[in-house]
Amino acid sequence: MAVSFGSSVEVGKSDSVEFAGNRRLKFQLRLGHRPRLGVDPAQVMDVVSGGPMDCAYFQLKGAAMLSNNYTPSFSVDNAVKDSRLIAEAARQTGIKADVAIAGLQRFERALAQGHGDKDMAASHLT
Repeated sequence: MAVSFGSSVEVGKSDSVEFAGNRRLKFQLRLGHRPRLGVDPAQVMDVVSGGPMDCAYFQLKGAAMLSNNYTPSFSVDNAVKDSRLIAEAARQTGIKADVAIAGLQRFERALAQGHGDKDMAASHLT
């Protein structure tokens, strides 16, 4: 049974939309993976836009991903460099930084696949 939920999202898909929206930090934008969950990435943008999870960063990176425009404002190369510094600082101080490490791994995959000169939003291509 398909019941409309907000921006034409079906109830059966609402959990996936919520999952997508609540992972703003990880989206790098992971919007590219939402079709695997049965959710159109544009719907995620619609649902989050104007709400408490919305921010300029989400809009900027989301638009870049939806249009496949990876003109760098902060490159994958820079994201790898900074993420390595964060991971090393966490290691030295004994702080668990699982999300930062996961981000580093994603950026390293993007770098290895030749996306180093693209915007960090291109990390979702990996």
